[in-house]
Amino acid sequence: MTDLTNAAVRIVCSQPSKLTKRDLEVAASLGGKYSVTVHQTEGGYWTVAVKFEGKGDSFAIETARGDTKAWRNILNAISYAQENFKSATDVFVRVGKWNLARTNDNSNQ
Repeated sequence: MTDLTNAAVRIVCSQPSKLTKRDLEVAASLGGKYSVTVHQTEGGYWTVAVKFEGKGDSFAIETARGDTKAWRNILNAISYAQENFKSATDVFVRVGKWNLARTNDNSNQ
């Protein structure tokens, strides 16, 4: 990552474990590499988390009001990830003990 990208990721990630869609757009536009995970909460809702390369923490996507963005239907959460995180290096969907993945590994083609 370039110094500018590192600085942007540090600024974006300075907030405690939450990102807005705009925060992510800024980091991604500067070439930041990140992965996305769709997973179910204990309450049965589906959430999306982002993890930047070189950072230990995952960051929940939040709404404009500051709440964690959540869906009742897994298909809606996956659609949101498909539409908004096209530049993610990897996308994971965790269903119970299963990990389903979309990776940018071209070795299987």
